[in-house]
Amino acid sequence: MNDAREAAHPGEVRRPRRFSWRRVYYVLAFLNLATLSLSLYQNHRLLTLYEQAVAINQEWAERMESYGALAQLAAAVNAPGNDVFATHDVERESAGLEVARRRFEQASGAAIADLRAHEERELTAPILRGLERAAATMKSMASEAEVIFASLRQARPDDAAQRMAEMDRRYAEVRRALADVERGVREIQKRNLARQTAAAVAHETNEYFTGALILLLVAAVTAYGSQLAGRIESHERERERFLTQLQEAGAQTRAILDTAADGIVTVDEHQRIASFNGAAERIFGYAAPDVAGREVAMLFAAPSGEAADRFFEEQVEAGETKLGRREGVRRDGTRFPMELVGSTARVGGHPIVIAMVRDVTDRERAESLSRRYHEELEARVQESTKHLRSALARQSELTRRNAEAYEIVRATQAELVRKERLAAVGEIAATVAHGIRNPLASIRAAAEVGREDLPEHSPLRETLGDIVMEVSRLENRIAGVLDFARPFKPTLATGDLNGFIAASLGDLRRRIPETTRLVLELAPGIPEIDFDAAHLHEALEALVLNAVEAAGAGGQVTIRSSLESGENGRPSVVLSVADNGPGIEPDRIDRVFGLFYTTKTSGTGVGLTVARRLVEAQGGQLDVTSQPTETTFRISLPLPRTAMAGEPRPSGLPAAS
Repeated sequence: MNDAREAAHPGEVRRPRRFSWRRVYYVLAFLNLATLSLSLYQNHRLLTLYEQAVAINQEWAERMESYGALAQLAAAVNAPGNDVFATHDVERESAGLEVARRRFEQASGAAIADLRAHEERELTAPILRGLERAAATMKSMASEAEVIFASLRQARPDDAAQRMAEMDRRYAEVRRALADVERGVREIQKRNLARQTAAAVAHETNEYFTGALILLLVAAVTAYGSQLAGRIESHERERERFLTQLQEAGAQTRAILDTAADGIVTVDEHQRIASFNGAAERIFGYAAPDVAGREVAMLFAAPSGEAADRFFEEQVEAGETKLGRREGVRRDGTRFPMELVGSTARVGGHPIVIAMVRDVTDRERAESLSRRYHEELEARVQESTKHLRSALARQSELTRRNAEAYEIVRATQAELVRKERLAAVGEIAATVAHGIRNPLASIRAAAEVGREDLPEHSPLRETLGDIVMEVSRLENRIAGVLDFARPFKPTLATGDLNGFIAASLGDLRRRIPETTRLVLELAPGIPEIDFDAAHLHEALEALVLNAVEAAGAGGQVTIRSSLESGENGRPSVVLSVADNGPGIEPDRIDRVFGLFYTTKTSGTGVGLTVARRLVEAQGGQLDVTSQPTETTFRISLPLPRTAMAGEPRPSGLPAAS
């Protein structure tokens, strides 16, 4: 029996340790939760950044508006001291000065108190100093105005005129202080914009990281699903193989009675245990000497123990092999299912029963676990697939919303910057008009009067002539700045572009030298479009005169019209002006539309800038291309949708030169 206990059993199947794929499922669930949490956090941070950007820009935009109002109030304080020389009503102008001064002091005091209460003292310190300097200078300017009124009351107009110059100088200092304040506000807005842009860029990097995590999650889910499918198929094959092996082992056991794979118990005619092999010892937990001579019923659970007696009696009487399924009892009292294979034999003239006992606990447990595991795997695969699909759909929606929020923030910041620049240009234009134009007019008038009183060949007369010429050049530059600063509101009307070109050139021919050749190449069949004739004439005039100067004496200027397809597929009408001059250098072509950029000694650098604004105000575009022998400016105007739906109407204007 010891040999049987130690012998190897050829029918025994050793199952390798299995890798726990449940841990992979937990890892995937954690990655899914991490991806969703990261996306929600990024979305929250981006929305917070957007709200902060809007709040900060709105706060400083309101301050900028209040500082602009201070400039208007300063002008109102300055006005009575100048207007009194025209109205001669000292009392009314004095009362107006007092009202305007109180309003300025209230507004400036509120602005100063607001900045003093601001949390970032170092950031607002330059602006606060500018406001305090403006308030102090305003008090001095108002005092000068009171001196002017006092001089006029005492009939001393000469003294009043002298004090007016001092008052204007103080007013200029106020304007400079307010300009410094506005520059400080714009500097703060630029800092906030840079900081917000850097934060948005950092979030864009996080978006890339989230996208990579999503791709990793999708790849892991795909691999996990593939592995699960393989595991299910492998488990099914293993189950079938295991059942086949069990059936083969059962057949071998029934065919080979002397095998030691199962427990073998011999029972005598009195139902007492005669022998107990090693397999039976392992099954029941008893040693062979402990059970020898004891009733076999001890190995069966009630009522199976009572039925065991009948089983062995019937086995002896029948004298043939019989199978039975019973519930056995181990030494520790635990019950287990077992199969019995009994056969009869006679030893020494006495019948004995040879019972082969097989513990089927593992088989039933394996079958039960196999069914349950298969069902659980199918349910988990379906549930996991459902959750992953839902998570990926939510992640895709969050990514799209984050991208839209980022674009809105960037577009809003760009629009605020553009408006601030236009406001700054308008303020500069107003300052120039008020502070420079009138003194220039006085200088020019004085120079012209002095020039008339001097002899013909006097050196001083030539110097005064140069002064008049330079003053005229500055006045032209100021006029150009005012043209650029004024708002353009086009009045669109449907018209024939070829006819408009012909009519406009009729007015321009008188300003074109006879040595310059003017060529018209107007394409027939150009449909009518919507444009502002006055604005388009001004733009065409600037382009033609610029081309005439670039072509030089004996040069050629070509004006063309054509119907072309735009970048978005929408047709547009193109008006181009080309010259055969030396062309524009590649490193300067991007600067030709910049304000104050010019290569001419007598130019203002404003014409092309104003021309582009005039064209863009009516929905068109103005661009330039240049080669060493030709430079072309192109005005593209969109074709109305009604004209695209129907046939184009011929213009009826032949090409001319």
